[in-house]
Amino acid sequence: MGAAQVAEAIVATWQDIDLALTSIVGPRGVVALYHRSVRVAERTHPWLAFAHEGGSTMVDVGALRSAFAGQDDAEAAAGAGAFLHTFHELLASLIGGPLTERLLRAVKATSLDDVPAQDFSKA
Repeated sequence: MGAAQVAEAIVATWQDIDLALTSIVGPRGVVALYHRSVRVAERTHPWLAFAHEGGSTMVDVGALRSAFAGQDDAEAAAGAGAFLHTFHELLASLIGGPLTERLLRAVKATSLDDVPAQDFSKA
């Protein structure tokens, strides 16, 4: 899978996550989880800093897409894994593993299949 495909998959995955969690943690909570996950993942993938240029009040999916599409294939896949793993771990630390798994089950069944070698709970 190329970087452009990873970019599209990560955007689709994020949109599914947003849909699954907004009614539970609210839009601000989802945005806060996104930005924290990007901040942590950018420690090993500094280019992810571009994924949250829109500020802390929104998720700019265009910036997210561009950040991934601008990488080589392997780095885009590695960054996707780091971001998703970080997000999963952060959410699980807040609400527990079983509830995290239950809430994200629909996300895992759809758009995460497009991200190479990703198991959301073990990325």
